[in-house]
Amino acid sequence: MLVSLRPLGLTIDWASAVPALGLDVLLIGVWMHLWRTPGRPGEWFVAEIVAAFLLMLMASHILAPAQYAAVALKRPLIDPALAQADASLGIDVAALAAWTRVHPVFNTVMRAAYFSFLPQLALLVPLTGFVARDREAMWEAVFHFEICAVITVLALALFPVAHAFQYLQFQPTLNESRLIQQFNDIRSGAFKTIQFDNLEGLVSMPSFHFAGALIVLRAVRRRPLLFWPALVLNVLLTASTVFTGAHYAVDLLGTIVMFGISVWCWNGYAHALLEEPRQVVPRPETALAASSEALPG
Repeated sequence: MLVSLRPLGLTIDWASAVPALGLDVLLIGVWMHLWRTPGRPGEWFVAEIVAAFLLMLMASHILAPAQYAAVALKRPLIDPALAQADASLGIDVAALAAWTRVHPVFNTVMRAAYFSFLPQLALLVPLTGFVARDREAMWEAVFHFEICAVITVLALALFPVAHAFQYLQFQPTLNESRLIQQFNDIRSGAFKTIQFDNLEGLVSMPSFHFAGALIVLRAVRRRPLLFWPALVLNVLLTASTVFTGAHYAVDLLGTIVMFGISVWCWNGYAHALLEEPRQVVPRPETALAASSEALPG
């Protein structure tokens, strides 16, 4: 990615990246310590939860700025096709956003659901690891996060979208002014420096918000106490993508296809690579002492 930035006229403000890189390094150190000294048998989840969270975090630190390189390729926008697809479905996201704006309570619920996206992803690994103790669900969630994040960035590079609110020229219920400014400045060449403390989610098709909802629901599907609250929240999150005007409705259909591909890859290939948790092997002297204590007399 770093090699591709210079020809695109982009640079990274590495000073702004220090907190993110520092957190990565800290978690790597914690994981290495836990991996070398995992503790009692059955405590696989401590080291693995740190590793899983670290992989998601590092992917976000790479793919979030990669969005800017994707937009800087300046490929033709596909908004006309998406708008036409929405019209064929009989859905007008501009009208939905206008209706939401004049219903304050509903608007508040939609906004809260939409912004639950990042907290849900941040809690995903701790919930599946610490709370549910579901190792398979945890690693499957990480797999889907990585695959869907890569696909959405590739889709942005090949088939960029200016977003429904900009192409159709309506006011969403969310403040998207910074996104619009950055997107347009990247494509015009006015945007030069990527700052980690000023990153936006530039992806529209497929919707990574909807993908996140699907990832969370699949991860907790075997835990009813987690699944039902998550289902309510993520149904609202999914609705918010169109009722706030943040996405074309057809973006959601693209997300279903993307997530289906990710699930197929997991079930057909990646799941088989999931190894058994690492077991603690007692040191020889420890095992000898334990056997001596077990001897009668």
